Amino acid sequence: AESGVTIATQYTEPQSRPAFVSTTVNLHHQHQHSKNNNKRRSQKVGLGLDMVEEGVLRVTSLQPYSLFCDTPIRVGDRVLSINSVDCHNCPSAQAATNFLQKLQNHQYHHNNRPDAGCVTVVAQVKDGNPSLVSTTITKPTPDALVGIVLSSSSSSSSSSPRRRHIVVKGILDDGLLVNSLLNVGDRLVSINGQECSTMSVCEATQMIRFAESTVTLVTMCKPGMASVVSTSTTTTGGSFDEEVAAYLLATTTTTMDDP
Repeated sequence: AESGVTIATQYTEPQSRPAFVSTTVNLHHQHQHSKNNNKRRSQKVGLGLDMVEEGVLRVTSLQPYSLFCDTPIRVGDRVLSINSVDCHNCPSAQAATNFLQKLQNHQYHHNNRPDAGCVTVVAQVKDGNPSLVSTTITKPTPDALVGIVLSSSSSSSSSSPRRRHIVVKGILDDGLLVNSLLNVGDRLVSINGQECSTMSVCEATQMIRFAESTVTLVTMCKPGMASVVSTSTTTTGGSFDEEVAAYLLATTTTTMDDP
């Protein structure tokens, strides 16, 4: 769904974690609780980052009860982008941390944007399954528009009968998945941990639509074809700091209360 740097990987059978993880959290969701207990989450992003080598930004810690603590993001994952700003040319972990801190300030989000009040982190998993992508979003409200269109497709081979699958037909520009790694044609493997092999398109759509808070989709590239995963860059073509500045400028809302 994003544009910019692409990574093409070949289809393989499922194994381990997905190789790519896209997680969107909402900074202003006031009713989130940790899935492990009833303690209310903080509104902090809670990602500890470190530049282990030039151009490689990794997650080094996850703060308990933070917005990212129960998401598919794990310590050791490589951060590819933050809110579609490419991290390959990030000069330091502090620069990325500063960007996350600025995103926590509500004045940097325009109410008319689908990603208003959200932080989306795209990460690469070491030794993950290169044919799988995990996409997680946190709804600001139960009825928030996720923005995915599903359809049914079928496949067959000489060794197996024809089987039907649920595939991504479209990603809406005004939905929460606009900055995710989902691509049209991806096959839906699971929704919130439930396999989709026996679901109808209607059942899958309703499960996504009526999820109260978090939706996690695991998708697979079409068998026999490459899966293209993108980390988006801004149009400036400049340094990380320049692209961050361009993003913040494009998303800043000026109000009468601003100094």
